[in-house]
Amino acid sequence: MLQCAKTAIKKHPGAVIEAEFEKKDDKFIFEVEVQGKDGKNWEVICDAITGDIIKDEEDKKDKKEGEQAEKNNT
Repeated sequence: MLQCAKTAIKKHPGAVIEAEFEKKDDKFIFEVEVQGKDGKNWEVICDAITGDIIKDEEDKKDKKEGEQAEKNNT
């Protein structure tokens, strides 16, 4: 998990806000969420065995949820 988190931070400088170990489609993975210094949330998924990145994309879902919560608080 540490290697995946380091890779995620290297690709998207910022802070790890969540890291999970999961089994999806008979594969063990680490899912790391990063709050980037650019203000974007990133989701990086790594193969738990090889450490290879499987998915690396902006997590727009969290951004929309945050915007909705902000609207509800005003």
